[in-house]
Amino acid sequence: MNLDDLANINIKNIVFTLKTYSPSFTKLELWYRFVLLIISFFVLIFYTNSLKKFSLRDWSIEQKWIFILLRSLLFFNNPLFPLSVLVDSWIPHVLDAIFQSTFLALLMVFWLSIYHGFRHSDRNFMTFYVPKFVIVFSLWLLSLFLLLWQQLRSLNDPSYNLAIDENYYFVFRSLFLFFLVIYLLFLLYLIIRALAELKNMPYFGIRIKFATLMMLIVMTSLIIIAILRIKADSFKQSLFENFTKNYRNTVEFCALFSMMNFYIFTLAFVYSPAKNASIDSDYADNPTFAMLNDTDEEDVVMAPLTKSSTY
Repeated sequence: MNLDDLANINIKNIVFTLKTYSPSFTKLELWYRFVLLIISFFVLIFYTNSLKKFSLRDWSIEQKWIFILLRSLLFFNNPLFPLSVLVDSWIPHVLDAIFQSTFLALLMVFWLSIYHGFRHSDRNFMTFYVPKFVIVFSLWLLSLFLLLWQQLRSLNDPSYNLAIDENYYFVFRSLFLFFLVIYLLFLLYLIIRALAELKNMPYFGIRIKFATLMMLIVMTSLIIIAILRIKADSFKQSLFENFTKNYRNTVEFCALFSMMNFYIFTLAFVYSPAKNASIDSDYADNPTFAMLNDTDEEDVVMAPLTKSSTY
């Protein structure tokens, strides 16, 4: 719209919206993420050291994925985050969003992989992982596109508002929600199949119940945070950016980062091998061989190298 067109419009009020950042909150965010970064680094060392005496073929699928998630958690806590305060540039903010979205994407693939992997020991990359990566990569790509769209447009035009491109933005947001629904349905299908086929096996039943309980805690927390933030007008404009960046209070920020970090810490502790764990677990992660076991003692022998294998 040109300024000349405003002559034909009756404007009564002009509303200006100002955004500010609290210095005390910025200091809290810097220190809190730094402390979590240090803790996650030491947890990674502890977890890696506990598994180094075992061959990779002896690791369960959960242990392999936790190995990946712990490294991704370092980027989720973002060692480069101080640059967003020290450097007057949009690049550190985009990198922070990329790190967070990548961690969440890997977590989503992790949930799909473990529930599918419980029932299948043959995990060919093309047939086992590619369909999962396609769904989650679509979500990751769309979320980043929605973020970069606003960031780059705002860089050229500080007065830019998403309402200008609401129609285009609505299309990509709808695609994001579409793939999210597909993901949730796929995950629900895998959970139901895993529970139906393996719930009566003593060890695999425990693995499924524990994984489901931990996943439900995380997903419920994320849904609650999302619902609280949907009430904000700014969230309706930028679905992804406001979920990962613009926290309205300290509780939202601490709740999100504490939950994600301690979820991975808990998994790392539970799935790290016990000190007296044996190495005779050639078929530890194969449900086909686990079906041959009739007693709890035999299930302990077949169990992957986790702390639960000592009980």
